[in-house]
Amino acid sequence: MKLRTLHLENFRSYEKLELGLSDAPATILHGPNATGKTNILEAMATLALAHSPMAAEESNLFHWGDGHYRISSELQKDAGERLTLELVSQVAPRKAKMFTVNGVKTPLARYLGRLPIVLFLPSDLDLFTGSPDRRRRFLDDLLTQVSLPYRVALDEYRRVIRQRNALLKRLFSRRGTSSEERGTGERELAPWDEKAAILGAQIIVARQQLVATLNMSLREELLKFGEEVEVARMEYRHHGSTTTQTCHAEETSSSLRSHWGWSSRSARPLQGRMLRGSPSALLGVAPQHDMLGARIRDSLHLLPRECDSREYPHRVRHSAVLEAVEEETGDGDAEEEEGCHGGGK
Repeated sequence: MKLRTLHLENFRSYEKLELGLSDAPATILHGPNATGKTNILEAMATLALAHSPMAAEESNLFHWGDGHYRISSELQKDAGERLTLELVSQVAPRKAKMFTVNGVKTPLARYLGRLPIVLFLPSDLDLFTGSPDRRRRFLDDLLTQVSLPYRVALDEYRRVIRQRNALLKRLFSRRGTSSEERGTGERELAPWDEKAAILGAQIIVARQQLVATLNMSLREELLKFGEEVEVARMEYRHHGSTTTQTCHAEETSSSLRSHWGWSSRSARPLQGRMLRGSPSALLGVAPQHDMLGARIRDSLHLLPRECDSREYPHRVRHSAVLEAVEEETGDGDAEEEEGCHGGGK
């Protein structure tokens, strides 16, 4: 896949840009500082991923004083076929994003993956020192480019948790602790719990499979960079003891049910699970809602030798070899057994 042209409108520092790229094996952007070189790379990544890997807020991408930006590009596949991609984002008259492929409006799930891209920035060191969410986004960005089922599951998961969290907030506002009200709350949450558990399990298993695939060539890739390592591996760990998609879903559903409770003294629900947009195997507690219950999280480790990730300290130690640690992750992985074992804990 080759990127032939890049057109920018109201993106970052560029009010207008028309850029043509040659057949050369590599293109080098050269110029003084603060002239927009990084903005060009960010635009390519934004077009490919449908979000900026550098900006936390979409509004930061708009040219000063403008309410929309447009990125488009003509691509050429290895077989010679030409393809045109365009992304338009606006804030007025309403906030919206539109994706087109060869001029045809395309759903996000079917747009992603059209332009496979690998972006390396100094901020990628946050994979080692940043939050667990940063490492989850790293896995998500890889998988959304190569797997349509993953893209669909991730979009649906985010939709489900928005609905479930809205319901949970409504239940918090209710008063009274009658058995009828408790039963009503549990019945209303049950279908959303089940959907979140099923979709989240699908996402976690896909991440596990991706890490296993990357491990197959990780050492060889490090050797290409001149690193002398005997063993190198990534490790994807999650709270819980299951190993299959069905068992992940069952364990999470059980955990959700066990952490829904009511306080007779305050006459409102105390134990609920506020879910986040990307499964932390599957869930994370939202502290601002003062909810109780054990966290269920996942973590990604990059280890320079054959060892248990729990041997490493809580803070990252930098070296020439990739090594990263997660915050405390609990009791670790259980030994693999056939069938489902262990409930939500």
